[in-house]
Amino acid sequence: MSGPEGAPPVVPVHGRGENATTWDRIAAELAADRRVYAVDLRGHGLSDRPGGYGFDAFRDELAAS
Repeated sequence: MSGPEGAPPVVPVHGRGENATTWDRIAAELAADRRVYAVDLRGHGLSDRPGGYGFDAFRDELAAS
């Protein structure tokens, strides 16, 4: 998470086989006037590795965040 508290939020989502660091350079620029929440989808980057994967699970986790 980066950027000023209270700024409009932005949640960049990486593709399959990537992770939140994909957005590091862009997130740094967005953070000038946005609150950036770059997350690792399940089973990617530093996230847990649960048994199931799939776009429905990714969607549901993002909606719950």
